[in-house]
Amino acid sequence: MNRMLDALVLFEQICRNPLLAHTDMILFFNKKDVLEKKLKSGNQPVSAFFPDYHGPNETKDVCKFFKKKFTNLSTDERSIYIHFTTGTDIGQMKAVAPVACNITIKASLKSSGLL
Repeated sequence: MNRMLDALVLFEQICRNPLLAHTDMILFFNKKDVLEKKLKSGNQPVSAFFPDYHGPNETKDVCKFFKKKFTNLSTDERSIYIHFTTGTDIGQMKAVAPVACNITIKASLKSSGLL
């Protein structure tokens, strides 16, 4: 199975879990660099795997498409914070890690009634 399709199935199961119905989520799409290489190679367009995709094979457009596909799986009122990352890019990780920590802290304060 295509890894992105597998991830969509798994994320949908997580979103439908009643224990997580009101839980905000942080979703990391890692290996953005691999996606960019695959798109530049032009071997197969994204539409070959996702027939509902009609945009160009450009990273920005494809990321926007996947972001929408994942956020549409959540039917509950929750925030989903999405980051496209390259795990080996230290500069990017230094920027994303504090954001993820702030989101987690904010959610904890909110759930405890302190925010």
